[in-house]
Amino acid sequence: QLRRTTRYVLSETAPRGRFSALLMFRRFPCNVSTTLHETQGHPIARVARTPKIRAPWPLLVPRRVNGTTPALPDGRTNRVKHCADHDDPCKEDQMKRAIVLMTLCVLGTTACGDDVTEPLVETLELSFTGLEALANGYHYEGWAIIGAAAVTTGKFNVDASGELVTVGGDPIVDGVFETGLDLSSVTAIVLTIEPSGDTDDVPSDTHVLAGTVASGSASLTADHASALGDDFLAAAGDYILATPTNGDMTNENSGIWFLSLESGSPAVGLDLPTLPAGWAYEGWAVIDGTPVTTGRFTALDMADDAAPFSGASAGPPFPGEDFLMDAPAGLTFPTDLAGGLAVISIEPDPDDSSMPYTFKPLMGPIDAAAVDHVTYAMPNMTTATFPTGMATIR
Repeated sequence: QLRRTTRYVLSETAPRGRFSALLMFRRFPCNVSTTLHETQGHPIARVARTPKIRAPWPLLVPRRVNGTTPALPDGRTNRVKHCADHDDPCKEDQMKRAIVLMTLCVLGTTACGDDVTEPLVETLELSFTGLEALANGYHYEGWAIIGAAAVTTGKFNVDASGELVTVGGDPIVDGVFETGLDLSSVTAIVLTIEPSGDTDDVPSDTHVLAGTVASGSASLTADHASALGDDFLAAAGDYILATPTNGDMTNENSGIWFLSLESGSPAVGLDLPTLPAGWAYEGWAVIDGTPVTTGRFTALDMADDAAPFSGASAGPPFPGEDFLMDAPAGLTFPTDLAGGLAVISIEPDPDDSSMPYTFKPLMGPIDAAAVDHVTYAMPNMTTATFPTGMATIR
């Protein structure tokens, strides 16, 4: 909205005694400060700004010239009586001129504010370490928390080298997003995973990283309350090799179950925090370099959600899988998991891929000499696998 400010400034080039009414259009509110003082008995109004446009008519302020009061330009007799001949000014004329000046200021000014208008803070710069590319149309989306509302700052993905790209694959130079938003009051930045075809303005439940804004920047981590809400540094896990679903004691190194036998009886083998909505745990055995799922789960003392490779017999009430049949292309079941890799990952729900996501709190090699029905511990790999980021508001 354009706002007009009327200002009165003594013109150096105008005839003596003449003041010009000056107009200036500004986009933002202006601070009009009008003061009255006397020069040879006549009021002068001064508004602290530099004029840009000359008004269509002058405001005449008579002054004494060589001891006489000049006539007005149209030849009329000067109405001001005795003002130039007495020490005390004519109060009536002073008041009229003050009213005229103040009225014009009010008419020409629609709002008042600070002389200096701060530039709009609308640029968000994002950078990440360890963030993986999403597949099948899934993408990341940034959100600025302003008051109680989450407002999108833009969608993006990352390429194979970890650089930010648009959903269409074009580079995002320096990770800079021109949001068109006023980010001066942002309290937090949140990163989500959005499904393919997403067009709404509501964040999904799958919050990857988040950070509280302080002094124009935020460190983005998974342990923030608006993301996973835990640093996973205390996560721990055990597993055994066994194939309980084949009904006999053959091919025992071809199955992995996330339980512990240290007490002599099967017990919960994983120590993991409860996940927020939008996430699920998933077990994996890496066989000849290929990650093969053991199933997804959220409860640690129940079977997972799938048994695609297991036999006909029931398995224990814990996450795990026997690799006995229907092997993926390039693999042969039964197999020997010794020398492979055991993994617990945290997966987006819904998921963009059949491969493990970047969050891998527990991961470690299976001993090449591993034998069945022996409890093995899994190392904590949170620090090595969890992504981090930085958000900077400019």
